[in-house]
Order: sequence, then structure tokens, then C-alpha cells
Amino acid sequence: TPHRVIVDGRTVYAWCATDTLMFAVILGRPTIVESACPQTGRAIRVELTPDAVRSLDPPDAVMTAVRPTGRLADVRASTCSHGHFFSSATAAADWTRQHPEGYVHLVEEAFRLDRRVIQQLGWEAR
Repeated sequence: TPHRVIVDGRTVYAWCATDTLMFAVILGRPTIVESACPQTGRAIRVELTPDAVRSLDPPDAVMTAVRPTGRLADVRASTCSHGHFFSSATAAADWTRQHPEGYVHLVEEAFRLDRRVIQQLGWEAR
């Protein structure tokens, strides 16, 4: 996986971009996410607190996701393999054309959405 999460000096990996945003909220610790745009190869770095995106490079980075409905036989293939960081919406254009059922969000918006889900599930660090 191209998605690395650094928390308290330790590096772990995530299957999809969305997963990387959840660590800070679930653990209640600042995290750093490092990934690469699959279109341009540009490095992407996100610094998170449990409450917000502290910094983002590049600042126009976006995330992609698909949200299948119904029962899934393979979550990783059905959802995770489609969750990427792109350096911009323009860089994600080919992905968007290939995945009309998909979503593209600014990283800050994706974090807010994912944080809300974690809170609703009761997984937020207390």
C-alpha cells in the first residue's frame, strides 16, 4: 500500500486513503500521513490532529472513494483499492471518468466526514 501513517514515531500502513484519516480520531493522537498521487507521482503529506487537518501538501490534494451498497464479499477489492490521494482534482480526472459511482473530496472535507462517522460509531478516543 502507498499509504503510510506515522503516529508517535511509529509507521503503520493503511489499505486506503480514508483509513489513514481515521487513526488520529480513533487513537486521539496527532498523525502524519504520507502517500503518493497515482497519476502524477507527487508526494502527499497530511498532518492531522484528532480534530482537524493541521497541514496539507499539496494544498489542493483530494481523496477518492467508492461506497458500494449491499453486502460485500471483499471489502479491500470493492472499496479500499479505490481510495487514493491525488495531488489535485485535475490529477483525479481520469479516475473520476473510470469510476462514475465514485466520490472525490477535498482532504479537509473527507476528514470531517470520516471523523463524524467515527464519532457516530463511538470509536473516537475519549
